[in-house]
Amino acid sequence: MRRFWTGVLAGAFMSVTAAQAAVPIKFTMDWAWQGSQVMWLVARDSGCFEKEGLDVRIDRGFGGGDVLTKVSAGATDIGFSDFSTLIEFNGKHPSNKLHSVFIVYDVVPSSIAYFRNRGINSLKDLEGRTIASPVTDVGRVLFPQLAKLNGFDPQKVKWASVAPELRESMLLRGDADAIVGHIWTQAIGLRAGGANMDEVAVVSYAEQGIDTLGSLLVVRPEWAEKNGEAIRSFIRCVAVGINETIKDPDAALQALRKQDPLIRPKVERDRLLYSFHFAILTDNVKKNGLHSLTQDRFERVAKMSAEAYNVPVPSRSDIFDERYLPPRDELTIAHELTAQPGE
Repeated sequence: MRRFWTGVLAGAFMSVTAAQAAVPIKFTMDWAWQGSQVMWLVARDSGCFEKEGLDVRIDRGFGGGDVLTKVSAGATDIGFSDFSTLIEFNGKHPSNKLHSVFIVYDVVPSSIAYFRNRGINSLKDLEGRTIASPVTDVGRVLFPQLAKLNGFDPQKVKWASVAPELRESMLLRGDADAIVGHIWTQAIGLRAGGANMDEVAVVSYAEQGIDTLGSLLVVRPEWAEKNGEAIRSFIRCVAVGINETIKDPDAALQALRKQDPLIRPKVERDRLLYSFHFAILTDNVKKNGLHSLTQDRFERVAKMSAEAYNVPVPSRSDIFDERYLPPRDELTIAHELTAQPGE
C-alpha cells in the first residue's frame, strides 16, 4: 500500500511539475471566430501546443489596430495583425516598435467589388463614383497606390464610411457603386445577399500590383527576448495547423463548430477555402514555404505601405525579427488544397 501511494504521489507531482513548466501565451486573433481563423484551433486541438510545452489562450480580436495596441500594452503576448498597419504603428511610435516574427498571409487580401452592369468596366471608371468602406480598412488606405498603378485619380472618388457589416448591403441596394474590403468577406457577403456573382467583379489588389504582405504574428521585442523558444514552438504549431487544415478542411471546420456552435457551416467553409487559396497558398508559398520573403520584395512593399500611411520607410529589421523561425523544412506546405469555395 505504501508503494501504491508513493507511486500515485510521484505521478501527481510529475503532472503538477509539467503543468507548471508550460509557458503561458496569450494570443489574440484579428477578428471573431470564422473559417479564416481555423488554423489556430487545429494547432491547439492537434496537441501541438501541449507537446511543445505551451499553455495557449486564444482570444478573438477587434481589428488589426486594436491587436497592436494590446500587444504594445502587454495585454496579449502574440497578436495577429497586418503588415501595413504594423508599418503605420511603428512609424508613429518609433520608441515603442513591435516586431513581426512570422508571415501568415503572404499577400494582402484587399479587393474592390462592383457590379459590371452599372457602368463600371475598369478601375478607371471608379472616378466620380462612391465607394463604401470602413475608414481604417487597409484597402482604403492603400487605394491611392492602386489608383496610381492603374492610371486614375483617387481624388475623384467619393468615400462612404460604413461599419464592416453594412458594406455589402450598400452595394446591393445601390447606395454605393463599389466596396473595398477582404476578398472573401465581399464574395461571401454578396452571394449571401442574393447577388448574381456572374455580374460582380471582385478585383484583388494583389493582382493589380499591390502585392504587399497580409497578416502576421506580432510581438513586443522585450517579451520576445525572454521567450524566444516559446515563439519558435508557437510558429511551429501554426505551421502544423495550416498544413492539417489543408489536408482536411472539413475536419478543421468541425473544430470551429465546436468552438462556436452558432456558425453557418457552409459560409465558414467558403471563408476558410477563400482565405487559404488566396492569402496563404500563393505560388510563392507553395514553392518556397511559409514566411518566404525576398529582400527586393520587402523593400518594394514596405515603401508602398509607408507612403500610403505617410510614415518613414522602415528597414527589414524595423519590422521583422526572424531569429525565432523554425528550420525551413518545418515551414513547407506538405499537402494540396483541392476543395474550392462554393462546392
